[in-house]
Amino acid sequence: MTHGYEIRGHAILGGQILVLAKEGKRDFLEKLEMSPKSSERYELICGAYEKITQRGVSRCVGRQNFVRVLEGSLGLVEVKVGNTRIRVMSYLHDSGEDKELILMFDFTGHQGSNRIEDSDMKKGRKLAKIAKECMEEEK
Repeated sequence: MTHGYEIRGHAILGGQILVLAKEGKRDFLEKLEMSPKSSERYELICGAYEKITQRGVSRCVGRQNFVRVLEGSLGLVEVKVGNTRIRVMSYLHDSGEDKELILMFDFTGHQGSNRIEDSDMKKGRKLAKIAKECMEEEK
């Protein structure tokens, strides 16, 4: 465990979603699932993730695609959830043979703008470094 974080797998829709979480605490997906107000958001995120895994993560990376690279050197990406403003800050782990997405947190994007709030970017950079360390520990 790195900095009190771990990578958890959630069996969802016949696959597995990897999520970065604080040790002993619920991750953002669990929180969304538990809240009646957020259940639709949870379903939309899971649906987008299912499409990505069906098509293959590598095929879904690109500016006009599901996964947009924000900082390639960190593996920091955002996952776009369909035709919504929902975004998921994620770490893209590239082991050479294949790529894995580790979801970190969700946020609401700005309509008509590719700009992400500075606070979300700062949090994303920090968590991407932690997710990378966690993935390297697992190998």
